[in-house]
Amino acid sequence: MKRLFPIALLCIVLLLTGCPIGLEVPLGNPGTEKIDKSLIGTWHCAECDDIITVKISKTSEMEYAVSVLEKGEMYSLEETEMQAWVTKVKGESFIYAKPVSEDKYYHYHYEMKGKELEIFDLALLAEGVDAATSTESLIKEVEASMDADDWGKEKKMWKKE
Repeated sequence: MKRLFPIALLCIVLLLTGCPIGLEVPLGNPGTEKIDKSLIGTWHCAECDDIITVKISKTSEMEYAVSVLEKGEMYSLEETEMQAWVTKVKGESFIYAKPVSEDKYYHYHYEMKGKELEIFDLALLAEGVDAATSTESLIKEVEASMDADDWGKEKKMWKKE
């Protein structure tokens, strides 16, 4: 039994790190930062099992509309329409989205590589999800997590269609 516990714990950790976690607070202040126009378009991820194809449209200089066009077997939300915004933490770019009918935010770290987009799940590696009680505390948690060795290990490559 003692041998099974570490294996079970590892499986749970791997399962949870592959899926974005909905948080009650956003990483930025929605509607206060200009969008990154390079994100606009239809994106496809061949290796993803949650969102396969997504369309990002500009709704204003400060906000996107996001439509999930093709869902994978691991897509867990009921909603396919979202509002989204961008922000920066320690000079790194993040996009966060809120499903239209939900009060949770889903966060991703991203890097543009020409016509490709690298997306990283938001790993909270310092104090974890429980430390995210406000935008300010979430920013501090992300900043601390960015210094961890495991930061940015889980990434997916998206191509613009």
